[in-house]
Amino acid sequence: MKKLKVPDDKKTFRVRTDSCDSEIGAILLQKDNEGGLVPIQWASKMLTPTERRYTISEKEMLAVLFGIKKFESDLRGRKFHLMTDHKALAKIRNKPYFNNNRIDRWIEQIQEFDFTIEYIKGEVMTDADALSRQYKSVEIFDEMNTNEQKKKDLVKKQMLEKEKKHVIEKDGRKYLEVSTGEVKEILNQDKRENETKKVHEGLNHRGVKGTYYNIKQKWYWPGMKD
Repeated sequence: MKKLKVPDDKKTFRVRTDSCDSEIGAILLQKDNEGGLVPIQWASKMLTPTERRYTISEKEMLAVLFGIKKFESDLRGRKFHLMTDHKALAKIRNKPYFNNNRIDRWIEQIQEFDFTIEYIKGEVMTDADALSRQYKSVEIFDEMNTNEQKKKDLVKKQMLEKEKKHVIEKDGRKYLEVSTGEVKEILNQDKRENETKKVHEGLNHRGVKGTYYNIKQKWYWPGMKD
């Protein structure tokens, strides 16, 4: 395994994922100056007894969801490449429904991220494959991620600058004027769960995607995509 490198915000991130019978793994990479892929950070997880009974496609999709969520602070708000050795998953951008409730639900959870998918043959997926099969030899994500709050704050700042939003204060509340001219209230963290619940119930529990769409028409908070 190559040594960890400091991420370069000017370069594209790549996420490799893989699974085996008892574990799933993911690795975040970028290209170095010579064009080779080097790891930024990696993560792995032992599957529960229930998860071990999942089909191969379900395990592979679970690894994708796990990887994107683990590296969310680096990936949200920017385009990245997802690399998988499971051919069926290479179609999830063009085929969002697999007639499998579990897979369809996980796909829905990552649709808000901006990524392309690259199918890599199994023998080429050495880093993520080894990671998912050597869980006990890897000192995982949490030890590498030494200051999560600073990273989250940086992401918020980058997103505000990138999307050219402007903060307006009125009657003790804060609003964001986005580039389209729309104005949305910045919803404080302590109110988000309650308002999300209200919208979800008002839509007769339509689902994550429908709820998210309706929330972002009215409110904004750091981490949201317009």
